[in-house]
Amino acid sequence: MRWIILLVGLLGGVQSCFGPSIQGRVVDVQGGSLPGVAVNVVNTGDQDLTTPLGEYRVRYEPGHVELEFLKTGYTRGRLEMTLEEARNVSARDVMLWPLPQAKGVYFFANFRYRATAALEPQAFETANLGTVYGTEHWTDVQTVDAAPVLIAHRLPLAGLRMHRMELRELFVEEPSGGTRSVEAWTRAGEVPIDGQYLDEDGALLQVILTDELDPGAYAVHWGALEGDPAVDTRIFFFSILPSLAPDLPGAMEEEAPEDGGEAPENGDGEGEET
Repeated sequence: MRWIILLVGLLGGVQSCFGPSIQGRVVDVQGGSLPGVAVNVVNTGDQDLTTPLGEYRVRYEPGHVELEFLKTGYTRGRLEMTLEEARNVSARDVMLWPLPQAKGVYFFANFRYRATAALEPQAFETANLGTVYGTEHWTDVQTVDAAPVLIAHRLPLAGLRMHRMELRELFVEEPSGGTRSVEAWTRAGEVPIDGQYLDEDGALLQVILTDELDPGAYAVHWGALEGDPAVDTRIFFFSILPSLAPDLPGAMEEEAPEDGGEAPENGDGEGEET
């Protein structure tokens, strides 16, 4: 009995030395545990590294508390809480998005990125339409999903545009005089879209479609199809295939997630007392 009492006393002493703590878990977009994430209490020296189960525990001082979550290859996470009294707190899960390797626009399906076709549009000087911006290249990046999830990496919300593309015959003026016929993909009607950042730093921007897309070719851009490529000189080109033709070459796979679930929402806020 004496040994039990002594052991309980020692454990209580360890807990007392650690002080009030915040315990939580970091997950990826599939809801799986994310190990090796550095967890820092901002403006203090308190920190931890998530375990193989994605769990962490850090000490804090009462007041406004901000936690920062860092892992190479992922978005930075943040969790803010106001804790007026010293107590142990269980925080809600923090979700970190994986980052694509390069700047551009990607499909995000089945928890994987797939790059759209990044092309530099050409300025065609035509006899009847003036300067027209477009490309002679076709895109083999295709999907049968009429409402694809589009994620822009390291590109801003300001200036974001999407246009439906059409193949047109252009009569291009030759320097020596006369014209030549060129078939090129140029912008047609503008597609209404919005955007939403997925992380605190603005590294990932979701391109939000207001309606499903009809079969055809589309380009996301920041002015490159209008002669104003201040943000990025490229267009990000892809096509939507009819849903009855999923086996055409280049069609993006539409597999169901292994666990059949959806990516959890990312939210900040105070947790529950333990």
